[in-house]
Amino acid sequence: MAWKLAVGTVDSEPVVVILKRGPDAWTPYSTSRFDVIRHRIERIVDYIHCPWMIEAATTVTIGSVP
Repeated sequence: MAWKLAVGTVDSEPVVVILKRGPDAWTPYSTSRFDVIRHRIERIVDYIHCPWMIEAATTVTIGSVP
């Protein structure tokens, strides 16, 4: 699967969005969440095996994190 990562939000929560290459565009496929404490990644939660989370989301924004 061709894929790339982008910073974004899902239902106003900051995440890294995993984008899957479609026939004409990159589309959101899944997410990963990073817990950062004092400029260090303390935990990574990967939802690659839960692509239904994107389908269940109310909003998905690519490239904009508050």
